[in-house]
Amino acid sequence: MDIASPKEHDDESEYFASWVVRKQLYPETVNWIPPVRIFRYTAIFEEAWGWDRLLPHTSVPIPTYLEYLTEYHKRNRMDYVAAAAGNSKPEDWPLKYRAVNNDTQFDPDASLVDAAQFCLKMEERFMLAWNNKRVRNVKHLSQLIQERARAIISTSEEFSETAAASLVCISNEAVLASELLHRWAKSTDEEIRLCNLIRHCALNLMHITGPESAASIAAMVGVAKEARLMCQWMGQTKKLYAYRSYNHPPHEMYLCDMIREAVLKVMSHVLNNYSRGNNTYMVMDFQKKNRKRKTKVETSDDELSQASLDEQAPLDERSPKANAVTLNEKYHRRSFLLL
Repeated sequence: MDIASPKEHDDESEYFASWVVRKQLYPETVNWIPPVRIFRYTAIFEEAWGWDRLLPHTSVPIPTYLEYLTEYHKRNRMDYVAAAAGNSKPEDWPLKYRAVNNDTQFDPDASLVDAAQFCLKMEERFMLAWNNKRVRNVKHLSQLIQERARAIISTSEEFSETAAASLVCISNEAVLASELLHRWAKSTDEEIRLCNLIRHCALNLMHITGPESAASIAAMVGVAKEARLMCQWMGQTKKLYAYRSYNHPPHEMYLCDMIREAVLKVMSHVLNNYSRGNNTYMVMDFQKKNRKRKTKVETSDDELSQASLDEQAPLDERSPKANAVTLNEKYHRRSFLLL
C-alpha cells in the first residue's frame, strides 16, 4: 500500500467522496467508473461502487489492481462455492451466498463434481451451437475443457476454490457464447472471440497456487458475473448483445466489455508472470480459417508432348486414350446427323 502524508490522504479521501455525491445526484444512471484506489476507503467505496461488480483495471499499476482483486475475493469468495454444498444449482452461479462457517472457511463437504458436470454440459451445448464453424482452435479448446471436466468427475477431485472459480467462469462464458450464436452472432464476432480467450485463460488458471491465486479467483468470478449479466439482458430484451456498441451512462450495459477486456489482460498477466512450472502461457489463435484452394493437377512434359503428337498423327497411330476420345466424338457427330 502506498505511503501518503496525512494531507495527501485527506485530499484523496475528499476527492473520492465526490463519487458518492455523484451517485446521490444521479441515482437512476450508471455512474462513471471511479478510480481503483477508491477501494482503500472502504466506507466511501461501498457507497460509490460496492463489492458486487468488479472495477475494470484502469490507470493503476498491476500490483495495485491485484491488491484490489484480493480484497474483492474476500468479499465475494462464497459466490462460486454455493452449489458445492448443494445449496443452489450451478446454473444460478455466481450469486450472493452466506458462508457456511465464517468468512474464511468454506463447506468441508464441498465437491467440484456439480460444477464440472455443469461445465461439461455447457461446453457440449456450445459445441452444438458452434457446429464446426471455420475458426481456429475453438473446437480444440472445448475438447481440452471437456477432458478436464470429465477427469474431475471421474476422480471426484478434492475441492479447491481456484478450480471452482475456473469452472464457474468457463461455464458462464460458454453459456454466453451459445446465447450469442442463437441470436445469430457471427463466429468471428469480437464478443465470441473474447469468450474463447477468457475460457482459455480460466482453464490455465484452474490450478494456480500462491499469493496470486486469490486475485485470480476474483478475476474469474467477476468476469463470470458480467457474462451472466449480458445473458440476462439478451433474454429480457430479445436482442443480440453487440460488442462495444453501448454508450456511456445512462446505458447499463456499457461496462460489460470494459470490465471483461480489462480483467482478461490482468488474468493473462498473472499467467505470464506468476504461474508455476515450465509451461509458458501462449494465447490461442481464434482467427478465421482460410479456405484451402484446390490446386490444379499439373500436366507433365511427357503428357503434353504425347498430346501434341496425337493431334498430328493419323487415327490408327495415336495413343489408345486419344484414339478413344476421337472415336467417341465421331459417334456423337454421326448420331446428330441421323436425327
